[in-house]
Amino acid sequence: MTDWSDDGGLGSGLGEPATSALAELATTSGRYYRLDRWLTNGRSRAKVAIVFEDSRRRGSSRRLVLKVTTPADPAGQLADPAGQLAEVLRHWQAYETAPAAFAAAHLARPVYEPRRLSDGSVLTFAEIAGDDIEGVEVLTVLLNAMLDGRPVPGCDPGTFARACGAIVGGILREWTGRPRIASAWFTVERFLRAHVHDQMAPGGRLHDLSRRYASDEIEIAGEPGALPNPFALARGAYFGDTPVIPALIGPSHGDVHTDNLLVRVRPAFDGSDYHLVDLACYEPDGPVTRDAVHLVLYVLARRMDVLSAAQQSVLLDALLAPEHADGKLLPGWLTDLIREIESASLAWLRNTGLQPEYRRQRLLSLCGCAMLYLGRTSTPRENLDWFMRLAARSAAAFMTATMPMRGGMR
Repeated sequence: MTDWSDDGGLGSGLGEPATSALAELATTSGRYYRLDRWLTNGRSRAKVAIVFEDSRRRGSSRRLVLKVTTPADPAGQLADPAGQLAEVLRHWQAYETAPAAFAAAHLARPVYEPRRLSDGSVLTFAEIAGDDIEGVEVLTVLLNAMLDGRPVPGCDPGTFARACGAIVGGILREWTGRPRIASAWFTVERFLRAHVHDQMAPGGRLHDLSRRYASDEIEIAGEPGALPNPFALARGAYFGDTPVIPALIGPSHGDVHTDNLLVRVRPAFDGSDYHLVDLACYEPDGPVTRDAVHLVLYVLARRMDVLSAAQQSVLLDALLAPEHADGKLLPGWLTDLIREIESASLAWLRNTGLQPEYRRQRLLSLCGCAMLYLGRTSTPRENLDWFMRLAARSAAAFMTATMPMRGGMR
């Protein structure tokens, strides 16, 4: 690499503001960057690349992840021109406040201070998750390979499910820490807001849908009677401003899905050697049931195509009551996935007596995450009715489990 113009096409792909910032780094810091490969999952508008960094001052080279987060890429929340820097800082906060051993083993370490670009975007660098880029694989690749009949050596369906359970269990044990109830109980509205954020507000992805469903109950095909409207529940119907949820909270990733998870595949598959990337939604006190539920629903949103209509209906019951998931009616890989993640969560709660609170909050997380997927353009249109049904069924199950304790609320 002789000068900044020899960047392998990095500058032309990033655009002028980022190109200017990299040229300035070359001048002021003696750091030059060349494109190795682009990374994209087809959902985010962020520009992400693997780059070679050549430091003239240190006389050394390495690979890094370069990311330009734009104002149009608000990590699934409402666009906020000032929000990109906050997302970057959440990555730093997640890494620096996590237990050192967990951060070193499982979190991508950010390097250098973030740089605000002239168009409001933010330029960041991070180390390669897992260090050896050819030694780890994105969980989505493993899932698709498994379901499409070309599995990665050492990763059969049972191994895949156990890896997901190990990730959820590891996050809870080693990062979230001991089970802890928030000092101030949550209202239902606040708990669901932690899932759907501001998506029901004007301009949000769920705004039009929430207005379309304005009543407290809805009729859904396949259900014997009316069900609670999840949007009404999120607006405060039924429970109002009464704090009824002893929320289990703690450090949480905030956006766990198979595109954000990598596991060791070489020299041998090791599901316990996992890495979490994209920490823009990190919360120091998030609802702990959210990450596990979001992971399962993300898998379903991407690969519902492998399930028949009858299996999709059975799946609703399995998600509402994982202990009763029927391996005879559902594909074995899916039953294993649900059971492994549930088992990991319950193991974290052992000897606390907090399992009833977990079960009720998990139902509400199912409702909130299902609503979230209703607003995502990446969710296949043919699956929207199923997610609406899940949201309503979960809302009904939560209310059935919670209302008797509230002295007969309507």
